[in-house]
Amino acid sequence: DQMLINRLKTQKGELASLGHPRYGSRHHELIGEPNVERTRNLIKLYILEALSHEPRLEKVLDCKVTPDPSERSTVRISIMAKIIAIDEPRNLVVPFSLEL
Repeated sequence: DQMLINRLKTQKGELASLGHPRYGSRHHELIGEPNVERTRNLIKLYILEALSHEPRLEKVLDCKVTPDPSERSTVRISIMAKIIAIDEPRNLVVPFSLEL
């Protein structure tokens, strides 16, 4: 689970100087955007793109980006994924704030 969280918390390109230009996600580029369906769809797209580069991940079974009912500028990123060499799929929920 931590490997997925680390990849999502890292901005794509942040580790380029260390030889990992594709590591990370682009969803951080959406900070300041409104919490609307278009933004949530882009977050999902960027999350799936980032996870596609994770060699220890066998398959993303589900990915949802939904508005957080208690915080207007926050979304919940819910991921169900199959990790290589682990029998049970992992379920991960990560909050992401669109506030500047």
